[in-house]
Order: sequence, then C-alpha cells, then structure tokens
Amino acid sequence: MPVKNHSPIWFGLLYPEPDEAAVVDEESPHRISVHEDYTSIFLIGSYAGWVFDFDMELWQTTIDFRKIIASGLEAGIQQPIFRLGGGFLDEYVLDFHDAFGFPNYEGQKEAPRNRFLYYLNHNGRIWNAPKSETFFLGDTSIWLKKEILETPDRTLSLKMIVQPPVSSTSDGLGNGAWEAAAVLLLDVSRGKYDTNLSIGIVEPGYIDRGERLDLNAFGIVHASTSYRFYERWQLILQGGAATSPYSDSGIIKLENSSVTIAFGLRYTTADNEEIVIGFLEDLSGTAPDFTMHMSASF
Repeated sequence: MPVKNHSPIWFGLLYPEPDEAAVVDEESPHRISVHEDYTSIFLIGSYAGWVFDFDMELWQTTIDFRKIIASGLEAGIQQPIFRLGGGFLDEYVLDFHDAFGFPNYEGQKEAPRNRFLYYLNHNGRIWNAPKSETFFLGDTSIWLKKEILETPDRTLSLKMIVQPPVSSTSDGLGNGAWEAAAVLLLDVSRGKYDTNLSIGIVEPGYIDRGERLDLNAFGIVHASTSYRFYERWQLILQGGAATSPYSDSGIIKLENSSVTIAFGLRYTTADNEEIVIGFLEDLSGTAPDFTMHMSASF
C-alpha cells in the first residue's frame, strides 16, 4: 500500500514509499497510478532555539507513471501536489486515538479544533510559513528498478531513486537539494498470502530555506502482508520505520526514529487494475500524523 509518514519533518525530503519488487508486466508495458492521501498533523514544541507549531491537515495527490524500458527494467516518475488547510478531522482523530488506545500528543486535546497553524522558527528567524488553502508542487522523484531474481513465488529487485530540487523552498515543501536513495525490494507469494519487504538508505543532503541545515543519511524499512480473503479482495497489514535525518542537528525532538502502522483493503480487477483504501497511524511521537489513503492503478 503506497502510504507513508506525511509529517512536517519529512516535507521536502525524499522518503521512499512502499513499492512492489516486480516491475510492470511486459504484456502491459506502462502503468499509471493516482494516490490520494489526507493527513491530520499535530506537532507542537520548542527545542534548542527551534520552535515547531504544526496543527493542520494536508491533502496530497501523487501521480505515478512507470514503464518497461528493457527486460526486467522499469523507469518511473512521480509528482506530488500538496494542499494545506485547517481541515475537519481533529475530533475524529481524538476519538480514534481513544477507541484504539493510541496516545494523544501534548496539547492536542486542548488545541482549537480544525485550525491551520504552520510555523517553523529558528533562533527568532522564520524558516517558512506556507499559506493555507493553496496548492504547491512537491519535488519530483525519478527512478530505475531492476529485477535481480525472479522465481514463481518471489521477486527481488533494486530501485535507485533521485529527487531534484523542483519544489519551492519558501513554501516549506522543498529542501533545495538533490537527493538519492537505494532500496532493495522483495516480494514473496505463498497461497493466499503476499508479503513485501523493502529496505533502503536515503541521502537527503540538506535543507536550505534561507539557512542551511545539513542532514544525515537515514535508513528506511517497510514490511507488509496481504491476505486474499475473497476472490479479488485482499486485507493489508503494513508497518514502517525510518531513522532520523536530524540526529546531528541538535533538534532533540526530531532525533528519534519514525514508526508507523497501516491497515488497508485492495481490490484487483480481471485486467489487473487496482483500487486500495486504508489508513496509517504514526506511533513514534516525533512526528505524529494520521493519514487516510486511497489509490487507483491502471
């Protein structure tokens, strides 16, 4: 399920989402996907000269195009589009946390409902303050994915990704640097179960929004299992984690890893088109968010 952490600490950074190891089917040599993610975000704090005030909702539309360019070799491009606002989810997220025992974050229950607050300040200097109810282009990702091993029940591949600095840094959704990542992907099919594992390393470079902050390379891992419970229907359970790119920055609140859990439902048509719905919860407390996801591939 192509859903990931959408919290502000990852805005502008290359953060590879879960992907299957298999390349596009050679009988249908290209594939288009549209991902819709709607995220409620709450992160308030001040640490070592940094002030973070994030209370908002994010709507992200992502267009994903991939094509076979040689046997077992896929090329792809992905373009996100963001829209920020106050939204409507606050009360529902609090009820969800209470119902399933997820923790609320400091000040979350007391905060005004459905407000828009996006403020990032370092030593009295505002880094970025994007406007509400406005659309922004994110950084474009480009990749090559090569199958290394293919058997009837498993596929292993390597995905190499670059992300040029396309997005505006003044809007807070770009970091101004070239980024790169390498990800190993493994698919395993056993009866009604499909399992996917991805392990990667990302070099984010830096953030430069009028003041440069050098970042660390960080690791990322996603694992998911799908159970085919009825003909073309699958249930999905998925988890993910990433180490922090800020571990040498002195921003104490952001130096811990990100941990997420996601649940979803997939329907696959006879023509191998897919519709996926699901949701993701951030469990780490360093960048809390709750994301509703829907995607279609054809």
